[in-house]
Amino acid sequence: AEGEEGSADVGVDVDVDGNHRRDDDDDDDDIHSAAVPSNPLRRMWSDSTLRTRASLSTLAVVASLLFENFLIWVVSATYRPGIDGSPEPLQDNGRWALEALARALVSAMPGWGSGTGNRNGGTKMDRDRLDDNVKKALQRLRRGLNVQWALVAGFAASLVCLELKLGRYQDEMGGDCDSYYHYHPYYLQPQQQRLQHRQSTHPQPTKQPQPQPPSFTLTTTTLPPTQPTPYRRPRTLAGLALRSLLTLSSARLIRTLSFTLTVLPSQIPRCYPRRFPHPPPTDWPAWLKIGFLPNSRGGCNDLILSGHATVTSTLACALTSVAGNGTLSRAVWTLVAVDYAIEALEGLHYSVDMWLGCVVTCLLWVLTRGAEREGERERKELWRKLRWQQSQQLQQQQLQQQQQKQQLYEHSSRTPQWNGTVIGMYALPTILGFLILTVVPEAYVNYFLVGYTLWAGGIVFRWGQTNYSQHILLCLLYVTLAAYL
Repeated sequence: AEGEEGSADVGVDVDVDGNHRRDDDDDDDDIHSAAVPSNPLRRMWSDSTLRTRASLSTLAVVASLLFENFLIWVVSATYRPGIDGSPEPLQDNGRWALEALARALVSAMPGWGSGTGNRNGGTKMDRDRLDDNVKKALQRLRRGLNVQWALVAGFAASLVCLELKLGRYQDEMGGDCDSYYHYHPYYLQPQQQRLQHRQSTHPQPTKQPQPQPPSFTLTTTTLPPTQPTPYRRPRTLAGLALRSLLTLSSARLIRTLSFTLTVLPSQIPRCYPRRFPHPPPTDWPAWLKIGFLPNSRGGCNDLILSGHATVTSTLACALTSVAGNGTLSRAVWTLVAVDYAIEALEGLHYSVDMWLGCVVTCLLWVLTRGAEREGERERKELWRKLRWQQSQQLQQQQLQQQQQKQQLYEHSSRTPQWNGTVIGMYALPTILGFLILTVVPEAYVNYFLVGYTLWAGGIVFRWGQTNYSQHILLCLLYVTLAAYL
C-alpha cells in the first residue's frame, strides 16, 4: 500500500494459503522477491515503471527506422545489377495464384470492370487490358476498405478502453485473469507443493505462535487448494504501448538485417535512376548526405520483410488481444489478409514479403508478452498492497486519504491557475514536430529528426522521467512515424 510500508515495524501478515505469520518488512525473506540485477541498465529497467519503459521505447523505434533508412540507400547503391540495368524480377508463385483468383472473381462479377477475353482466350492485348481492369478494381476495393486507418482507429480505441478500464480483466497472453498470482510460477503449483517448497527453502524454527495484535482485524477467504487469492490486475495502456513499440522496433530491425544480408531484385523496372543519383557518388560525405534523405518509398531492391506488413500486423495484434473477441479477431485478420493480397497483386511487394512480415511480427508479439508485466518496484508495491488490503485499520486510513485527496481536488478545481510557461513548454514540441513535417524540406527532415532526438535525450538525462519528458518522446515518435511511414 502506498505510504504504509513504514507504519509498523512488526505486524501480522497473511500468506496466500491463509496462514498467519509475522511480518518484519524484510522483502528478502519473501518468496516473490528477486535478486537485484548487477547490470546497471537491467537494474534501471527493473526499477522503471511501465509508463517510463513505454516512453523510452520510442527511442528504439526511432533508432531502428533511422538505421533502416540509411541501409536502404547503401544496399541500393551497391547493388550493381540494379544500377546498370533492370534485373529480371524473381518468380512469384503467390502472385500468379492471386492473379488467377482475381480473374475468376472478375468473371463472376462483370460489374467490376470492362474488357474482353479471358485467361485462355482472346488476344494478348485483351488479356493485358483485363489485367489492368482487375488491378484498378482491386485498387478501388482497397481504398474503400481502408484497412490501414481502420487498424489505427481500432488501436486508438484499444488504448482508450484500457485507460478507462473497460472490458474484462485479462493477462498479457489475452486470457482471462482474476489474480495477480497468475504471473508467478510458484503460485501455479497446488497448495501442498507450495507448502513443501516454502518449508524446504525457508525453514521455520519451532516456537509458539505469536498472538495477533488487537489493533488489527483480519479477514481471510477460504479458497480451493489450486485457486489463488484473488487480486484483479487489468492490462494497462502503458503496457500495451510498450509491447507494441518493442514488437515494431524488433520487426523493423529484422527487416533491415534481412534485406542487407541477401539482396533480391526489385519488381520495379529502371528503379535506381528515378530515385537515386546515377552513378552513385564516390566520396563518403556525399554518401552520408544521401543516406540521410528519407526513403519512405523504399529502395531499388526487394525489402524483405514488408514494412507495411510489420506496421499493420502490430496494430492488428494489439487490437485483437485487447478485444478478446473471436468474431472481431477473424474479421480483422480477414481484412488484413485481403490488404496483403492486393499489395502483392499490384506488384508493390513479393508475396513472400507480406507473408513473412505478418508471421514474424505475430511471433514477436508472442515473444514480447512479458513486456506488459510490471517492474520489480511496481511488483513489490502490489505485494505490499495485497498484504495489507484485509486490514480494517488500513482501510480506514485509505478512506481518510481519499477524502483528503477529494477535498484537495475540489479546492484546485474551484481555483484553477493557468501557467503560461508550462503551456508554452508543452506546445513547443508539438509545434516543432508539425513544422518539421510540413515546412522543412524533405532533404533536411532527418537532420531535424536527429536534433530533436538529441534534444529529447538531453531533457530526459537532465530532468529524468517526468510528464514533460514523456510528452517530448511521444511527439518524437509521432514525427518519426509520420516521416517514414
